[in-house]
Amino acid sequence: MKPTREKNRRNANAAKKLPADFEIRLSKVRELARRKGVQVSYDSAFGTRLDSSVEGLIAVLRELGTELKPDLSNVDRAMKADEVSSRRFFAEPVSVFWNGGPGRIALNTEGLPKTDRVTLNLKLEDGGVREFSSLVSDLSDSCLVVHEKLPFGYHQGVLQAGKAKRKLLVISSPEKAYQPSGADDRVLGVFAPLYGIHSKASWGIGDLTDLRKLMDWSYSQGCRFVGTLPMLAIFNDKPIVEPSPYAPLSRLFWNELYIDPRAADEWNASPRARKVSESAAFRKKLAGLQRQKQVDYQAVARLKRPVFEALAETFFEKGGDRSKAYREFLKVYPMVEDYAEFRATGEKRNASWRKWPERMRNGTLRKGDFHEKDKRTHVYTQWLAHNQLSSLCTDSKKQGLGIYIDFPLSAHADGYDVWRERESFAQTVSAGCPPDPNHVHGQDWGILALNPKVARETGYRYVRRCLDGHMRYAGLLRLDHVMAFFRLYWVPHGLGAKNGVYVRYQMEELFAILILESHRNQCLLIGEDLGTVPQEIRDAMTRHGVLRMWVQQRRLGTGSADEPLPPPPADCICSLNTHDMPPFAAFWKGLDIIDKQKLGYFGKKEL
Repeated sequence: MKPTREKNRRNANAAKKLPADFEIRLSKVRELARRKGVQVSYDSAFGTRLDSSVEGLIAVLRELGTELKPDLSNVDRAMKADEVSSRRFFAEPVSVFWNGGPGRIALNTEGLPKTDRVTLNLKLEDGGVREFSSLVSDLSDSCLVVHEKLPFGYHQGVLQAGKAKRKLLVISSPEKAYQPSGADDRVLGVFAPLYGIHSKASWGIGDLTDLRKLMDWSYSQGCRFVGTLPMLAIFNDKPIVEPSPYAPLSRLFWNELYIDPRAADEWNASPRARKVSESAAFRKKLAGLQRQKQVDYQAVARLKRPVFEALAETFFEKGGDRSKAYREFLKVYPMVEDYAEFRATGEKRNASWRKWPERMRNGTLRKGDFHEKDKRTHVYTQWLAHNQLSSLCTDSKKQGLGIYIDFPLSAHADGYDVWRERESFAQTVSAGCPPDPNHVHGQDWGILALNPKVARETGYRYVRRCLDGHMRYAGLLRLDHVMAFFRLYWVPHGLGAKNGVYVRYQMEELFAILILESHRNQCLLIGEDLGTVPQEIRDAMTRHGVLRMWVQQRRLGTGSADEPLPPPPADCICSLNTHDMPPFAAFWKGLDIIDKQKLGYFGKKEL
């Protein structure tokens, strides 16, 4: 990524030497950006209208496939190429039918003879087949109207008019997110990071057994759900250590550190695993971890790893991989062996995939690239995670609404998802947010943004897998930075957050996926709508039954003199603070101001 950063800086310097007709060229760049879903300005959190920087627009357009020179001298040629490209297809790749339809598929009929027939052959998700057709001359406002109701699901279609063909995905979805029948108007829940709820029995970090204990206690006190931070796989040892739950190496697989080995069926059948955990060396390391105030992820990973290896050995030796339950697990996680090979290869080479040889870097691994023992261990830990999460999910829904799971915005650039789904991610920008009162310099989160064009062309394959994988176990799913389903602030590498640019996504299509998966998994949806929130996203959340977040720490002082803390609205989840805010007591005393200054959120003059 370093060459991209340097190129962005060179372009920024070159843009300072402006030609006489630069403003004319810039207006064309802005028009080109609008066509591609890039915002050329936005309303800031300070109440002002800000224009996107020239260097930011150039960098973002390059990521979207349009290379512009720093002086914009080739903008006319770029606009012409974009016009030609937009005429390649006569329909968009995705259509949404709310409540099953009737639905309309917009067509570009330019160049199609009026006597041609437009035909849609639709293969339903359940295997059924439907066909719809119309003469071009009979189309309604250039739309093929499907009057028939479609079953809810993802349906694969082929649209044909003369010699022109277009594959498309039809998403048939309820309009409102799942809501449990007979739900109370108000419910109480408890939130705690899983790593922080460790007990005397856990091994240096909270685990799923600890979460079960918290759940049982909370329900006994009248709570209806227990929430926690993302529990996804992270880099906890080789090749790097990156413990942030919001920069997972995958949004498809789970963090093995949260698994309780003693809850595995193989525990009693594995003398070796028990011997490891009962050894003096193990007990000494464990005692040291339990004395620490903070979690040492690398040390916990190295403590648990030999136990997992012993359990995995027992599992495969005794034919656990031939069981019906394990075969069903492989259907749920068809990519688990691919993921395990990636993890095992990274451990063997002790390097990011970006530094692997070309064949491996481009997604092809072979035997010898990794140790089979490491691969089996990673497959086995995902099997354990699936079993323990499934059990927790079932029991939590019997007693209450279920587990509240957090769905992070994206994945680590060096992780499995980016390696395997390379084209789905924008490689030269990071997700972030513009300056606001809490972060006056803006934020660069260091995680890659999804490429909206590729996401659509692949039928949102990656997004659907991620959401289904989370809602499978959740009773409530928190969508981190829900604004990203409408637009996301892209920060070009090397330019800083102030030169970021908003890029639009197809909100209706993404919400259709959210709502459909919500019903399939009987999961409530919560959108984290804090920060700079466009009205469009709030309207969509209300329209589709997605709960808002209402954080009292952010709302204090926004009410009247008589009522400084306004009452929370209906259809929201209300809390005193969130995981990335100071505890309310610290906020009340102003202790967080010093910490934020030290972290560079603002200087003394900006206070």
